[in-house]
Amino acid sequence: MSESYSLDKVVYSKEGAEVALGVRTLSMKSSNWQKSKKGNEKDAGKYDTQEVVDGGSKDEKKEDEARRVATFSELFSFSTCLDKLLILIGILTACVHGASWPMLFVLFGDMTNTFVSYGQNLQTNASDSLNSSYGNDNTTNSSHGNLSSADNITVVLDFGAFEDSMTQFALKYIYIGLGVCVATYVHIAFLQIACERQTHKLRKAFFKALLRENIGWYDKQQSGELTTRLADDLERVKEGIGDKVGLAIQFLAQFVAGFIIGFIKGWKLTLVIMSLSPILAICSGLLGKVMSSYSAREQKQYASAGGLAEEVLSCIRTVITFNGQSQEITKYGQALEGSKKLGVKKALFTGLSVGFTMLIMFCAYGLAFWYGSTQVNEYNNSNGSQGLSPGGVFSIFFCVMIGSFALGGASPHITSILTAKGAGGTVFSIIKDEPPIDSSDPTGLKPAQVQGYIQFKDIEFAYPTRKDVKVLKGFNLDIQPGQTVALVGSSGCGKSTIINLIQRFYDPDHGKILLDGVDLKELNIHWLRGNIGIVSQEPILFGISIAKNIALGRPGISMQEIQAAAKMANAHSFISALPQGYDTLVGERGAQLSGGQKQRVAIARALVRDPKILLLDEATSALDSKSEGVVQEALDKAREGRTTIVVAHRLSTIQNADVIYVLDSGEVVETGRHQTLMEKKGIYYNLVTLQTIVEQEHQDDSE
Repeated sequence: MSESYSLDKVVYSKEGAEVALGVRTLSMKSSNWQKSKKGNEKDAGKYDTQEVVDGGSKDEKKEDEARRVATFSELFSFSTCLDKLLILIGILTACVHGASWPMLFVLFGDMTNTFVSYGQNLQTNASDSLNSSYGNDNTTNSSHGNLSSADNITVVLDFGAFEDSMTQFALKYIYIGLGVCVATYVHIAFLQIACERQTHKLRKAFFKALLRENIGWYDKQQSGELTTRLADDLERVKEGIGDKVGLAIQFLAQFVAGFIIGFIKGWKLTLVIMSLSPILAICSGLLGKVMSSYSAREQKQYASAGGLAEEVLSCIRTVITFNGQSQEITKYGQALEGSKKLGVKKALFTGLSVGFTMLIMFCAYGLAFWYGSTQVNEYNNSNGSQGLSPGGVFSIFFCVMIGSFALGGASPHITSILTAKGAGGTVFSIIKDEPPIDSSDPTGLKPAQVQGYIQFKDIEFAYPTRKDVKVLKGFNLDIQPGQTVALVGSSGCGKSTIINLIQRFYDPDHGKILLDGVDLKELNIHWLRGNIGIVSQEPILFGISIAKNIALGRPGISMQEIQAAAKMANAHSFISALPQGYDTLVGERGAQLSGGQKQRVAIARALVRDPKILLLDEATSALDSKSEGVVQEALDKAREGRTTIVVAHRLSTIQNADVIYVLDSGEVVETGRHQTLMEKKGIYYNLVTLQTIVEQEHQDDSE
């Protein structure tokens, strides 16, 4: 039986793999330390991305900042009906939890009145007993300290009623405690469960959105910044939509309940306590707004620094080779400087706001106690018809106080929610973005057969990051089915750009690219790339087994098909010689394999889908002569029966091409076979002659 290789455990979707199998990947961006010789043309404008991004107009920056703040509806946009039910129950129980605290102080006020009443009864009974004793002139001194039996009975009866009242208060506290226990468990557990469910879908949606973006979009991004979004920003969003929401609502409910009870029991005292509340409200509102702004800007700074760190770590060998550690540390420190300044400003502002808030609150409390004493005095003078009882003053004071403190308690949780809005702005904008070239778009033509007839008609093109530099100018090309066509020319002439356009990584600014007479824009992108195989100068292998790397070309294939593709690529013999054979892990980016071995695995991956079009982008230029011979033999086999486009650095490898196109400044200047072009003694002749001389000099030096 044939063994089927499924890629379910590989985190890269097929669409993502195809993008990665092109020339670029999400996390493998070229280092500033080292650029390939074709970098000037293939990645035109790529190395100036930072300048383009940072050099935008002020209006663009303001628009970008505004776009980076998500709405509350966006934060909860991935919630299902079940999630919404959990959130609703969590919010209601959070309100119950919050309202329970003021209720405790209502009981506390009633209990205080009971204590006061009991004390007054004791004092009254003692006073009546003494008056009765001293009122009888015949009373002896021995009877002064003795209460009558009737007085003792009255005191005992009063104590029994007092004890019963205290028992009732104790039971009420226990009942409230049990209710709070259940409410707390439900509101935290339900909100956190809903949060985990939403975050799981959000992470998948964000990663899917990243993989469906077109290459032109990636040219404007920093891969490290996207990784930061995927990790840190999503974690902040998770914090802002989970139990923090319940805690914020709990404190807000505590605030509302406290003030409602305060107004019901004594609106005058409540107003006195609230006299300084407008100042507190202004401080809280200003704090929230500034914190949200600082958090969004701070996240942007950290994302930029994270991109720099990832770029350095991904190219650590090159950095060490050139002793660039100190320079990179300095650059990283400079990148962190902006976030440090923002963090310091945020800390200073937060400390000042919280300190000033506490000052205002305690001033309000002092004023409340002073006014409360006048209310108690009025209560006593009017026999309870006016003013407030001692217990009433305590109830109102503590209800309003705990309500006020609840605002302070809600502040960090509200800050987490505002931070989630700031962090989620870019995340949701990427998820909602509709790329002009969407690899997941199911629409488009899917012809039953592919001839491989490719035409470029009057193509003009400039890379998105350098729109002012035309790479192709009125470019025309006609490639017949089954032909092997070679593209040669100096660096930056447009060779690799043609490879990118055929895969529809970009759309031309003007003109049409046709496959079998059909515009590429009308074809289904997934189908198009499924009929194209590519082998690039620097093959990209993932940290999985050799078999799974080959199977990335066509998921779900059998082991026999994998081995057949490896044999066509001259890779089967060296793979079989490995201790674990096709199950050998290649390491990060194929670090466990040599350059020639990686290239042959990449060829097998391209051939396993049996493509009608084969693109060879300087596939042997980075290899030594021995490895080049083996790989070139594999490429010669691969070209049979396919339309093949070869971008060559070593011109000796294309002498057997059916047609050679010589490019200069984005235009075709010479066309023909090798011998014809050599006889013309034009640009192609000069390139071949110069390369022959250089190779001869290298050979002489090695000898």
